[in-house]
Amino acid sequence: MTLIAAMGCKKGIILAADGQNTLTHKIDDFNVYTRSTTRKIQKFGKNKLWAAAGSEGGIIEFGKRIDALSDDVKKKPLTDPKSDLYQSLNDIAVGIRDRDPKNPLYYVVVGPQEIWYWKNKTQKWRDKTSYDLAPYAGDYFANRCKIAWVGDSGVTLPAQIITNRYIECLHTLEQGVLAVYAAMKEAISLLAFGVGTPIDVRAIRNDGVIVPFDQDKLEKCYSDLTARECLLFAEIVQRCFD
Repeated sequence: MTLIAAMGCKKGIILAADGQNTLTHKIDDFNVYTRSTTRKIQKFGKNKLWAAAGSEGGIIEFGKRIDALSDDVKKKPLTDPKSDLYQSLNDIAVGIRDRDPKNPLYYVVVGPQEIWYWKNKTQKWRDKTSYDLAPYAGDYFANRCKIAWVGDSGVTLPAQIITNRYIECLHTLEQGVLAVYAAMKEAISLLAFGVGTPIDVRAIRNDGVIVPFDQDKLEKCYSDLTARECLLFAEIVQRCFD
């Protein structure tokens, strides 16, 4: 299970992912789970990042095949249907899906002012494949940040609900980073089993520079945020009921 967030702001794109890897082993008819930490965000080309959720085999194959693309193709736009990169990513995702159609797969690739998102969602009684190659660019992020949570709905729904607390006041890249971290942190505490820390958060500015964010610093900011929210809550309750 994986939780991924892709957020577009006026000055850049944010990509975040949880850091827990969960493996299932069968011992005497019992499922035994082992957990380890991992980095789920990978660099792609000079100024792009990608992350994925779903079957481990599908994720590994996707990474190997996009890494094998030529440097020239990697420089192309992500969201232009006529782009060689757009078409290559699409062909790779479809090829993996066709070989293993029963496993849900989610891929996200981000670049300067661009988010490419592909999913193959399998339901019990039918297969449903959908493409959401979102034309996120330019003025789309001019007024406020916009976010997409990626993964199984059981994981993404709590995170989306938590993010809605902040979404109206997210205008800068830094505000978006803290909001994504806070939502992911709280969603992990609710879900507990399939996702976990450390949380990897990175941004790609509009000029193509990839910016990592220190988790210790984000954790301190998150702690400050939650402490002040509690104080504000107490103050408002006192004013309302006095």
